Amino acid sequence: MLWVGFGVLTCLLAAVGIVFSVNMQTLADDVHAQANVARPRKEATLELANHVLGYGQAVRLAVAGDTQARQTASQEAIDLDGHLAEYGALATTLRERELAASFAGQWHEVHTLGAALLEAGSRRARRNRRASPPCACGCINWSRRR
Repeated sequence: MLWVGFGVLTCLLAAVGIVFSVNMQTLADDVHAQANVARPRKEATLELANHVLGYGQAVRLAVAGDTQARQTASQEAIDLDGHLAEYGALATTLRERELAASFAGQWHEVHTLGAALLEAGSRRARRNRRASPPCACGCINWSRRR
């Protein structure tokens, strides 16, 4: 009779251990799934911020006269549009969709302003090239512009 009692107790202990281990595994899977849902959105958000900063810096450099910066600004804008579409696809809640739509509107305004600055900078550069050729050192000869 003692063997039966210990056998039942051992089976009960094994069953509790199995149930506990299954619950822990389910909890770990849920935490992992939640982390993998938030991580791509966070990465997309960081990419959006990085490309907006990169676009702004490229526009500033292009207006200052850097010819390579115009291409960089164009590439940043293309990359940002792609990341914005990615973020919009990752948005699951209404709030996230509203944020994506708000950012898209703000990005459109920034992109329009940047394009206007780039156009104004290129017009100014064309005027300066026509007004006076650069001297041997590469700067604009301001004395010839008068």
